[in-house]
Amino acid sequence: MTNADRPGNRDRRTVAKAHEPIALLAALVRIDSTSGTPGERMVLHRVARWLADHGVPHVQVADGTCGPYLFAQSVDGAGGGLLLATHADTVPVTEPTQWRYGPFDAVVHGDDLYGRGASDMKGGIAAAAAALAHLARLRIPAALVVTVGEEIGCVGARGALERVRRWQPSAVIVPEATSGQIKLGHRGAVWLDVAASGVAAHGAQPQAGHNAILALAQAVLRLNHAPIKEHPLLGKETVNVGVIRGGVKPNMVPDQCVATLDVRIVGTDADHIVRWLLTLPDIVSVTAQMSLPAVWTPPTHPWVNQVNPIESGADLTVPYFTDASVLCAALEPGVPVVVWGPGDVSTMHCVDERVELARVRAAVDDYVAAARVSSS
Repeated sequence: MTNADRPGNRDRRTVAKAHEPIALLAALVRIDSTSGTPGERMVLHRVARWLADHGVPHVQVADGTCGPYLFAQSVDGAGGGLLLATHADTVPVTEPTQWRYGPFDAVVHGDDLYGRGASDMKGGIAAAAAALAHLARLRIPAALVVTVGEEIGCVGARGALERVRRWQPSAVIVPEATSGQIKLGHRGAVWLDVAASGVAAHGAQPQAGHNAILALAQAVLRLNHAPIKEHPLLGKETVNVGVIRGGVKPNMVPDQCVATLDVRIVGTDADHIVRWLLTLPDIVSVTAQMSLPAVWTPPTHPWVNQVNPIESGADLTVPYFTDASVLCAALEPGVPVVVWGPGDVSTMHCVDERVELARVRAAVDDYVAAARVSSS
Protein backbone atom coordinates (compact mmCIF):
# COMPACT_ATOMS: atom_id res chain seq x y z
CA MET A 1 0.00 0.00 0.00
CA THR A 2 1.43 3.40 -0.96
CA ASN A 3 1.15 6.33 1.40
CA ALA A 4 -1.31 8.03 -0.95
CA ASP A 5 -3.62 5.02 -0.66
CA ARG A 6 -3.71 4.94 3.13
CA PRO A 7 -7.11 5.55 4.73
CA GLY A 8 -7.77 9.27 4.98
CA ASN A 9 -5.05 10.23 2.51
CA ARG A 10 -7.10 9.84 -0.68
CA ASP A 11 -9.15 12.91 0.24
CA ARG A 12 -6.00 15.04 0.42
CA ARG A 13 -4.69 14.34 -3.08
CA THR A 14 -5.99 17.65 -4.41
CA VAL A 15 -4.16 19.79 -1.85
CA ALA A 16 -1.11 20.22 -4.12
CA LYS A 17 -3.28 21.61 -6.92
CA ALA A 18 -4.01 24.75 -4.91
CA HIS A 19 -0.32 25.66 -4.76
CA GLU A 20 1.33 23.87 -7.68
CA PRO A 21 4.95 23.12 -6.72
CA ILE A 22 6.32 22.10 -10.12
CA ALA A 23 6.93 25.61 -11.49
CA LEU A 24 8.89 26.47 -8.34
CA LEU A 25 10.85 23.21 -8.61
CA ALA A 26 11.83 24.01 -12.20
CA ALA A 27 12.89 27.54 -11.26
CA LEU A 28 15.09 26.21 -8.45
CA VAL A 29 16.75 23.55 -10.61
CA ARG A 30 17.67 26.23 -13.16
CA ILE A 31 19.82 27.88 -10.46
CA ASP A 32 23.30 26.41 -10.04
CA SER A 33 23.46 26.37 -6.25
CA THR A 34 26.60 24.30 -5.76
CA SER A 35 27.78 24.54 -2.15
CA GLY A 36 29.72 27.72 -1.49
CA THR A 37 28.49 29.62 -4.56
CA PRO A 38 26.18 32.67 -4.89
CA GLY A 39 23.49 30.33 -6.22
CA GLU A 40 22.71 29.21 -2.66
CA ARG A 41 21.51 32.69 -1.72
CA MET A 42 19.67 32.98 -5.05
CA VAL A 43 17.66 29.87 -4.14
CA LEU A 44 16.75 31.35 -0.75
CA HIS A 45 15.46 34.56 -2.32
CA ARG A 46 13.59 32.71 -5.06
CA VAL A 47 11.78 30.59 -2.46
CA ALA A 48 11.13 33.68 -0.33
CA ARG A 49 9.47 35.49 -3.25
CA TRP A 50 7.35 32.45 -4.07
CA LEU A 51 6.17 32.10 -0.47
CA ALA A 52 5.30 35.80 -0.19
CA ASP A 53 3.42 35.67 -3.51
CA HIS A 54 1.43 32.69 -2.20
CA GLY A 55 0.26 34.29 1.01
CA VAL A 56 2.78 33.09 3.60
CA PRO A 57 2.74 35.91 6.18
CA HIS A 58 6.19 35.62 7.72
CA VAL A 59 9.17 35.07 5.40
CA GLN A 60 12.73 36.09 6.21
CA VAL A 61 16.13 35.54 4.63
CA ALA A 62 18.64 36.11 7.42
CA ASP A 63 22.41 36.06 7.68
CA GLY A 64 23.36 33.44 10.24
CA THR A 65 26.75 32.89 11.79
CA CYS A 66 27.47 30.16 9.22
CA GLY A 67 25.82 31.65 6.14
CA PRO A 68 22.36 32.80 5.09
CA TYR A 69 19.18 30.87 5.73
CA LEU A 70 15.47 31.26 5.07
CA PHE A 71 12.88 30.90 7.80
CA ALA A 72 9.16 31.12 7.05
CA GLN A 73 6.04 30.60 9.17
CA SER A 74 2.51 29.83 8.08
CA VAL A 75 1.11 32.02 10.88
CA ASP A 76 2.49 35.01 12.76
CA GLY A 77 3.84 34.62 16.25
CA ALA A 78 2.82 31.08 17.11
CA GLY A 79 5.26 28.20 17.35
CA GLY A 80 5.20 24.59 18.30
CA GLY A 81 4.05 23.13 14.99
CA LEU A 82 5.72 21.11 12.26
CA LEU A 83 9.15 22.20 10.98
CA LEU A 84 10.14 21.33 7.40
CA ALA A 85 13.96 21.39 7.26
CA THR A 86 15.53 21.73 3.80
CA HIS A 87 18.77 22.89 2.19
CA ALA A 88 19.46 25.00 -0.90
CA ASP A 89 22.87 23.71 -1.97
CA THR A 90 23.77 20.86 -4.28
CA VAL A 91 26.86 18.88 -5.15
CA PRO A 92 28.71 20.11 -8.26
CA VAL A 93 28.18 18.88 -11.80
CA THR A 94 31.42 17.20 -12.88
CA GLU A 95 30.43 15.61 -16.23
CA PRO A 96 27.83 17.89 -17.89
CA THR A 97 28.30 16.34 -21.35
CA GLN A 98 27.16 12.95 -20.05
CA TRP A 99 23.72 14.23 -19.06
CA ARG A 100 20.70 13.37 -21.19
CA TYR A 101 19.54 16.98 -20.75
CA GLY A 102 21.39 20.03 -19.50
CA PRO A 103 21.86 19.72 -15.72
CA PHE A 104 20.32 23.18 -15.17
CA ASP A 105 17.66 23.07 -17.90
CA ALA A 106 14.92 21.49 -15.71
CA VAL A 107 13.60 19.41 -18.62
CA VAL A 108 10.45 17.37 -17.98
CA HIS A 109 10.35 14.01 -19.72
CA GLY A 110 7.38 11.81 -18.96
CA ASP A 111 6.69 12.34 -15.25
CA ASP A 112 10.32 13.11 -14.36
CA LEU A 113 12.02 16.48 -14.04
CA TYR A 114 15.76 16.26 -14.76
CA GLY A 115 18.48 18.45 -13.28
CA ARG A 116 21.08 18.81 -10.58
CA GLY A 117 19.33 19.03 -7.23
CA ALA A 118 15.98 17.76 -8.51
CA SER A 119 16.14 14.80 -6.13
CA ASP A 120 18.51 16.27 -3.53
CA MET A 121 16.62 18.28 -2.56
CA LYS A 122 14.85 20.90 -4.63
CA GLY A 123 11.88 18.60 -5.11
CA GLY A 124 11.64 18.54 -1.32
CA ILE A 125 11.95 22.33 -1.07
CA ALA A 126 9.18 22.87 -3.63
CA ALA A 127 6.85 20.42 -1.89
CA ALA A 128 7.57 21.95 1.52
CA ALA A 129 6.97 25.49 0.24
CA ALA A 130 3.68 24.49 -1.39
CA ALA A 131 2.58 22.78 1.82
CA LEU A 132 3.45 25.86 3.88
CA ALA A 133 1.41 28.08 1.55
CA HIS A 134 -1.61 25.81 1.96
CA LEU A 135 -1.14 25.70 5.73
CA ALA A 136 -1.02 29.51 5.81
CA ARG A 137 -4.44 29.60 4.17
CA LEU A 138 -5.72 27.09 6.75
CA ARG A 139 -4.06 28.99 9.64
CA ILE A 140 -2.31 25.82 10.80
CA PRO A 141 1.09 26.54 12.40
CA ALA A 142 4.13 25.21 10.56
CA ALA A 143 7.54 26.50 9.56
CA LEU A 144 10.09 26.04 6.79
CA VAL A 145 13.84 26.46 7.12
CA VAL A 146 16.16 26.42 4.10
CA THR A 147 19.88 26.31 4.91
CA VAL A 148 23.11 26.39 2.90
CA GLY A 149 26.22 24.23 3.02
CA GLU A 150 24.49 20.95 3.88
CA GLU A 151 26.48 19.01 1.29
CA ILE A 152 29.78 20.08 2.88
CA GLY A 153 29.02 19.10 6.46
CA CYS A 154 25.72 20.79 7.39
CA VAL A 155 27.59 24.02 8.09
CA GLY A 156 24.69 26.39 7.40
CA ALA A 157 22.28 24.66 9.77
CA ARG A 158 24.36 25.77 12.74
CA GLY A 159 23.55 29.39 11.98
CA ALA A 160 19.80 28.66 12.02
CA LEU A 161 19.82 26.82 15.36
CA GLU A 162 18.64 29.71 17.52
CA ARG A 163 15.79 30.55 15.13
CA VAL A 164 14.64 26.93 15.14
CA ARG A 165 14.89 26.84 18.93
CA ARG A 166 12.59 29.86 19.20
CA TRP A 167 10.01 28.13 16.99
CA GLN A 168 9.97 25.11 19.34
CA PRO A 169 8.90 22.50 16.75
CA SER A 170 6.62 19.70 17.85
CA ALA A 171 7.88 17.53 14.96
CA VAL A 172 10.47 17.79 12.18
CA ILE A 173 10.39 16.45 8.63
CA VAL A 174 13.55 16.54 6.51
CA PRO A 175 12.34 16.26 2.88
CA GLU A 176 15.43 14.45 1.60
CA ALA A 177 15.18 11.68 -0.98
CA THR A 178 13.23 8.67 0.33
CA SER A 179 10.95 7.92 -2.66
CA GLY A 180 8.00 9.09 -0.58
CA GLN A 181 8.61 6.59 2.23
CA ILE A 182 8.96 7.79 5.82
CA LYS A 183 12.36 7.03 7.37
CA LEU A 184 13.09 7.27 11.08
CA GLY A 185 16.76 8.14 11.15
CA HIS A 186 20.30 7.85 9.91
CA ARG A 187 23.79 7.29 11.20
CA GLY A 188 25.94 10.25 12.13
CA ALA A 189 29.24 11.13 10.50
CA VAL A 190 32.63 12.09 11.89
CA TRP A 191 35.50 13.07 9.59
CA LEU A 192 38.83 12.43 11.28
CA ASP A 193 42.30 13.64 10.25
CA VAL A 194 44.72 10.93 11.40
CA ALA A 195 48.37 12.03 11.38
CA ALA A 196 51.47 9.81 11.44
CA SER A 197 55.02 11.05 12.00
CA GLY A 198 58.32 9.82 10.64
CA VAL A 199 61.92 10.93 10.13
CA ALA A 200 62.97 12.67 6.93
CA ALA A 201 65.93 11.34 4.93
CA HIS A 202 67.29 11.21 1.38
CA GLY A 203 65.27 8.94 -0.89
CA ALA A 204 68.44 7.06 -1.83
CA GLN A 205 68.91 6.07 1.81
CA PRO A 206 65.43 5.21 3.12
CA GLN A 207 66.97 3.16 5.91
CA ALA A 208 68.29 6.41 7.40
CA GLY A 209 64.77 7.73 7.97
CA HIS A 210 61.33 6.54 9.01
CA ASN A 211 58.66 6.70 6.31
CA ALA A 212 55.47 8.34 7.62
CA ILE A 213 53.45 7.13 4.62
CA LEU A 214 54.34 3.51 5.33
CA ALA A 215 53.60 4.04 9.02
CA LEU A 216 50.16 5.41 8.24
CA ALA A 217 49.56 2.63 5.73
CA GLN A 218 50.11 0.09 8.50
CA ALA A 219 47.52 1.87 10.63
CA VAL A 220 45.05 1.94 7.73
CA LEU A 221 45.44 -1.80 7.23
CA ARG A 222 44.35 -2.33 10.83
CA LEU A 223 41.08 -0.40 10.49
CA ASN A 224 39.12 -3.64 10.15
CA HIS A 225 39.99 -4.21 13.82
CA ALA A 226 38.54 -0.86 14.95
CA PRO A 227 36.01 -1.10 17.83
CA ILE A 228 32.86 -0.33 15.87
CA LYS A 229 29.44 -0.21 17.49
CA GLU A 230 26.11 -1.50 16.23
CA HIS A 231 22.52 -0.27 16.55
CA PRO A 232 19.58 -2.69 16.12
CA LEU A 233 18.07 -0.58 13.33
CA LEU A 234 20.76 1.91 12.26
CA GLY A 235 23.14 -0.98 11.67
CA LYS A 236 26.91 -1.11 12.10
CA GLU A 237 29.35 1.75 12.13
CA THR A 238 31.72 1.97 9.17
CA VAL A 239 35.14 3.52 8.56
CA ASN A 240 36.20 4.68 5.10
CA VAL A 241 39.63 6.04 4.13
CA GLY A 242 38.70 8.94 1.86
CA VAL A 243 41.92 10.95 1.46
CA ILE A 244 45.64 10.40 2.11
CA ARG A 245 48.13 13.26 1.95
CA GLY A 246 51.86 12.75 2.43
CA GLY A 247 55.29 13.36 0.99
CA VAL A 248 56.88 16.28 -0.82
CA LYS A 249 59.19 14.82 -3.48
CA PRO A 250 59.96 11.30 -4.73
CA ASN A 251 63.57 11.54 -3.54
CA MET A 252 62.67 12.32 0.07
CA VAL A 253 61.57 10.01 2.87
CA PRO A 254 58.34 11.66 4.11
CA ASP A 255 58.21 12.66 7.76
CA GLN A 256 54.47 13.45 7.80
CA CYS A 257 51.34 11.82 6.44
CA VAL A 258 47.64 12.45 7.12
CA ALA A 259 44.61 10.33 6.24
CA THR A 260 41.04 11.60 6.43
CA LEU A 261 38.56 8.99 7.59
CA ASP A 262 34.80 9.09 7.15
CA VAL A 263 33.38 7.33 10.21
CA ARG A 264 29.63 6.69 10.17
CA ILE A 265 28.49 6.38 13.78
CA VAL A 266 25.37 5.11 15.54
CA GLY A 267 25.75 7.33 18.61
CA THR A 268 26.75 10.90 19.34
CA ASP A 269 30.51 10.76 18.70
CA ALA A 270 33.47 8.67 17.54
CA ASP A 271 35.51 8.96 20.73
CA HIS A 272 35.91 5.18 20.93
CA ILE A 273 37.48 5.16 17.46
CA VAL A 274 39.74 8.10 18.31
CA ARG A 275 41.04 6.42 21.47
CA TRP A 276 41.80 3.23 19.54
CA LEU A 277 43.61 5.08 16.73
CA LEU A 278 45.88 6.82 19.24
CA THR A 279 47.10 3.43 20.50
CA LEU A 280 48.52 2.55 17.07
CA PRO A 281 52.27 2.97 16.41
CA ASP A 282 53.39 6.33 14.96
CA ILE A 283 49.92 7.93 15.15
CA VAL A 284 50.58 11.31 16.76
CA SER A 285 47.21 13.04 16.49
CA VAL A 286 43.56 12.49 15.56
CA THR A 287 41.51 15.62 14.87
CA ALA A 288 37.82 15.86 13.99
CA GLN A 289 37.03 18.02 10.95
CA MET A 290 33.30 17.44 11.38
CA SER A 291 31.15 15.65 13.92
CA LEU A 292 27.45 14.95 13.37
CA PRO A 293 25.48 12.68 15.73
CA ALA A 294 23.13 9.94 14.61
CA VAL A 295 19.41 10.72 14.42
CA TRP A 296 16.73 8.25 15.45
CA THR A 297 13.00 8.33 16.26
CA PRO A 298 11.42 5.13 17.66
CA PRO A 299 8.86 3.49 15.35
CA THR A 300 6.47 3.39 18.33
CA HIS A 301 6.40 7.19 18.66
CA PRO A 302 2.73 8.32 18.76
CA TRP A 303 3.27 11.06 16.15
CA VAL A 304 4.77 8.55 13.70
CA ASN A 305 1.84 6.19 14.13
CA GLN A 306 -0.66 8.99 13.56
CA VAL A 307 1.09 10.40 10.49
CA ASN A 308 2.22 7.24 8.72
CA PRO A 309 2.12 3.90 10.60
CA ILE A 310 5.25 1.84 10.00
CA GLU A 311 4.74 -1.39 8.11
CA SER A 312 6.37 -4.54 9.48
CA GLY A 313 9.74 -5.26 7.87
CA ALA A 314 10.11 -1.79 6.35
CA ASP A 315 13.58 -0.29 5.92
CA LEU A 316 13.51 2.57 8.42
CA THR A 317 16.78 4.42 7.74
CA VAL A 318 18.60 6.36 5.03
CA PRO A 319 22.31 5.88 4.25
CA TYR A 320 23.26 9.57 4.23
CA PHE A 321 23.39 12.27 6.93
CA THR A 322 21.13 15.34 7.02
CA ASP A 323 20.81 18.73 8.69
CA ALA A 324 18.79 16.96 11.39
CA SER A 325 22.09 15.99 13.04
CA VAL A 326 22.64 19.69 13.74
CA LEU A 327 19.06 20.88 14.23
CA CYS A 328 18.33 18.24 16.88
CA ALA A 329 20.34 20.37 19.30
CA ALA A 330 17.52 22.94 19.15
CA LEU A 331 14.73 20.46 19.92
CA GLU A 332 13.11 19.46 23.17
CA PRO A 333 13.65 15.82 24.19
CA GLY A 334 11.24 13.45 22.50
CA VAL A 335 10.43 15.62 19.48
CA PRO A 336 10.13 13.23 16.49
CA VAL A 337 12.44 13.76 13.52
CA VAL A 338 11.89 11.86 10.28
CA VAL A 339 13.35 11.92 6.77
CA TRP A 340 10.56 11.93 4.19
CA GLY A 341 10.82 13.34 0.71
CA PRO A 342 9.92 12.86 -2.96
CA GLY A 343 13.42 12.31 -4.35
CA ASP A 344 15.02 8.96 -5.14
CA VAL A 345 18.29 8.10 -3.42
CA SER A 346 19.42 6.18 -6.53
CA THR A 347 19.67 9.43 -8.56
CA MET A 348 21.13 11.70 -5.85
CA HIS A 349 24.50 13.20 -6.87
CA CYS A 350 24.33 11.27 -10.16
CA VAL A 351 24.34 12.05 -13.86
CA ASP A 352 20.71 12.52 -14.98
CA GLU A 353 19.49 13.28 -11.46
CA ARG A 354 15.71 13.51 -11.54
CA VAL A 355 12.54 13.45 -9.46
CA GLU A 356 9.08 12.07 -10.15
CA LEU A 357 6.58 14.92 -10.30
CA ALA A 358 3.79 12.75 -8.89
CA ARG A 359 5.90 12.20 -5.77
CA VAL A 360 6.50 15.94 -5.39
CA ARG A 361 2.76 16.58 -5.48
CA ALA A 362 2.08 13.70 -3.09
CA ALA A 363 4.66 15.11 -0.66
CA VAL A 364 2.68 18.36 -0.44
CA ASP A 365 -0.34 16.41 0.75
CA ASP A 366 1.77 14.37 3.18
CA TYR A 367 3.28 17.48 4.78
CA VAL A 368 -0.08 19.21 5.16
CA ALA A 369 -1.50 16.09 6.83
CA ALA A 370 1.54 15.85 9.12
CA ALA A 371 1.15 19.51 10.11
CA ARG A 372 -2.45 18.88 11.08
CA VAL A 373 -1.34 16.09 13.40
CA SER A 374 1.53 18.20 14.78
CA SER A 375 -0.78 21.05 15.74
CA SER A 376 -3.55 18.92 17.25
